[in-house]
Amino acid sequence: MIVGIAQVIAPVLLANRLWHAVETKVSSYLWVIINNEMVEVGVVVNQTQVAIIKVATGEIYPAIMPFHPDANYPEYEFFRLSTERNAAYQAVRECFHLAGLDASQYGTQDWNPLGELISPGETVLLKPNLVKENHPRNPEGWKYVLTHGSVIRAVADYVFKALKGEGKVIVADAPQTDSSFEVISQLLGLRELHAFYRSQGANFDLVDLRKEEWVNHDGVITERKTLAGDPHGYVAFDLGKNSEFIDHPGEGRFYGADYDADEVNRHHSNGRHEYLIAGTVVHADVIFSLPKLKTHKKAGVTVTLKNLVGINGDKNWLPHHTEGDPGTGGDERPSLGSKGQAERSIVPYFRWVSLHVPGVGPWLHRIARTVGSRYFGDTEDVIRSGNWWGNNTTWRMCLDLNKIALCIPLRFFLFFLYNWIWVGAWRAGWVGYIWARLRSDVMRLREYKHFEIQIRGQLPHLRLHGPGTPDQRVHQYE
Repeated sequence: MIVGIAQVIAPVLLANRLWHAVETKVSSYLWVIINNEMVEVGVVVNQTQVAIIKVATGEIYPAIMPFHPDANYPEYEFFRLSTERNAAYQAVRECFHLAGLDASQYGTQDWNPLGELISPGETVLLKPNLVKENHPRNPEGWKYVLTHGSVIRAVADYVFKALKGEGKVIVADAPQTDSSFEVISQLLGLRELHAFYRSQGANFDLVDLRKEEWVNHDGVITERKTLAGDPHGYVAFDLGKNSEFIDHPGEGRFYGADYDADEVNRHHSNGRHEYLIAGTVVHADVIFSLPKLKTHKKAGVTVTLKNLVGINGDKNWLPHHTEGDPGTGGDERPSLGSKGQAERSIVPYFRWVSLHVPGVGPWLHRIARTVGSRYFGDTEDVIRSGNWWGNNTTWRMCLDLNKIALCIPLRFFLFFLYNWIWVGAWRAGWVGYIWARLRSDVMRLREYKHFEIQIRGQLPHLRLHGPGTPDQRVHQYE
């Protein structure tokens, strides 16, 4: 039903099926695919084993969409081939082979490397890193920060192979809020992928998980657009005492992804640590994390753990740093100093004006940033906003998200096992299996509705207990 997440210093493909965890430990499979220059390919992690594949130096990502393979592999089912070299597809295939998946069938048309992870009829979520459509210093920099469409295509092909014509594949992410999902889709050929799979009768969807999209000028949000959002809605999860933020000294001083710092602190205070998770992610049976290897100004490196930041519907629920310096329990910068203290006392006012005074507020904010950068220093040169190795907040947020993805659905899986084994549904074969799955799914949907009621502040109608008050319009018999 859900994912297992692990971290390796490389781009990662990962799928972990809790439905197969019938023993005391969960089996996890991890594939690392390709680096930014396509020089190194493939780290496979299965518990304690690691393997690396290397392709020829100088290989580049294919450009012809929708990135068909250039070889007619025996197991390939879509028939269409490319005249262009596609090293990414070959690399993904070799990773699955190196992992020993369905090893006995390798080299035949029946080879189904993901068949043990994915069952027909399931919904599989491919979670790439679609953070931003451009790079501040390089017009071609998007290639360094986005999961390439050729990797997504190769993985999707093998997922459809495992689904055997039943089920669905969804590519979904919540990019940086001031990014354009449409432009990212164009760069990566995601629309072409969607059209191709649909033309083949495959159930393939593309979803932007965000609730808003911003327009950013000079580092200031100047426009906010409300989006359709996740078609499955959103679920608020409270980790409570299981959060990595328990006993963190920064309570009340967290800063999120927007100017309203009160919001992130409302969700992380008084023992409550809430995250707003996209319903598409929660409803998925299997999740593949397809991150991109790159450095990150707050986390140090972005790989699989950090990739789950994109499963959130509102990133202002995510603590990104703690205001103050380490001497006061913060991690905003190594030391505030007199300039830092002056900046911290001024900036909140311009953020408030920018948020609450449309038009004029963002304009004043942009002027203030331009003038302030000359006196306080540009962000490229001065450490601020938790953009340094001493950030003690972001890693906690990332681990919390992975706990939610991995642990929350375990209850539903255990309930399934209870019905399947203890109640004895296994005696009825497939009918019993379906019954046990439906029981666990009803329990899951009931909890999702409960979370939805909580987040919207709407309470269900109370049911009356006892006979209630007689209707006086009806004759009452003694």
